[in-house]
Amino acid sequence: MNNYDRLSDIRKEADVNASIRARQQQGELLRRSIETKIRTSFIFPLAEFERVFGYLWGHDIQDKSTLTENQLQFLQIYQEVRKAILDNGNVNIRSAVSELSNYEVVLKSRSVQFKGNT
Repeated sequence: MNNYDRLSDIRKEADVNASIRARQQQGELLRRSIETKIRTSFIFPLAEFERVFGYLWGHDIQDKSTLTENQLQFLQIYQEVRKAILDNGNVNIRSAVSELSNYEVVLKSRSVQFKGNT
């Protein structure tokens, strides 16, 4: 094998490695984007709910020891519901990320093409 053939083989291997890295980076970019969108879809409604109904549990009160019995009850209910929403959202994020690992992602300008790994 002459020098040209060796260099050609090295170049081909480097191209393959670069392509693999690019696809991994594109997959990671898609994963982060989807994760952010899902997280926003349950965090924003919680923030809006706090903004509108937070007065029920003294959301703006710094010293929680001054809350009324009613406010404490609403606070406990809100914390339970909030935890359930966050837990469910995080489960769905993990599920979506896991599902993405079944695909090879190729970024084509602004569209994404999926190819199943079977």
